[in-house]
Amino acid sequence: GDISHIRKSQIARFGYTQETAPFYDKLAVILRHLNAQFYRFDLHGFIEDFQYAVYLEEDGGHYDWHIDSAADTVAPRKLSAVLQLSDPTDYDGGDLQVYAGGEMGVINRKRGLLTAFPSFRMHRVTPVERGVRKTISVWVSGPAFR
Repeated sequence: GDISHIRKSQIARFGYTQETAPFYDKLAVILRHLNAQFYRFDLHGFIEDFQYAVYLEEDGGHYDWHIDSAADTVAPRKLSAVLQLSDPTDYDGGDLQVYAGGEMGVINRKRGLLTAFPSFRMHRVTPVERGVRKTISVWVSGPAFR
């Protein structure tokens, strides 16, 4: 079905290989620390491939409000993380917004910043109005929440 009203972006997935191992391993260490410091979720690790996403101005690239977790999977997503690849001056719009504790937070667009949040949090990317936004999204899975 056409989901362009919900999401408009170019995506590619990449798995754990000899080439990507250092990147995967580095993110695993960072996310383990973030989880220990803030969430203390029971996590298994990366079950899914990493996702590279490009949001284009000409597409009005966006991703409407959604959550990343699905309760019916064997190892549900528990922690979502977005790595900012683009320089903040590369685009207008394209804000990552996360809804938590009754407030909507707009995430800092600093290049190289990794933003992690619980996968059950509502979040979206507003339409890109100028330029191109590039990110990598990763999900850490674990046993179902009790």
